Amino acid sequence: MRYLFLYRSPTGPERQQFPPAAQRAGVLLVCDNLGPPTPGIRSLHRADIAAEPCAPTGVAIIDVRSLDEATEWANRFADDFDEIDLTVHPILES
Repeated sequence: MRYLFLYRSPTGPERQQFPPAAQRAGVLLVCDNLGPPTPGIRSLHRADIAAEPCAPTGVAIIDVRSLDEATEWANRFADDFDEIDLTVHPILES
């Protein structure tokens, strides 16, 4: 199952990277920084433009067997930061 990690961190490496073990294990699909927040569409019916004050600074997608395994990778990733706000979201299979 694939999981999306969204994270914010005022500290940490300039370019956040997943632990190299994730790449060797073949579970890491994507890991990138996001640009600064810009106005975006907030509604499907009407374009409400608003800046995201608490937008994530980075994103990662992993492919693992379970939420427990995703949680283990999230904890290993978070260890590289002094401060991080990280959320894990399952990606629903269609």
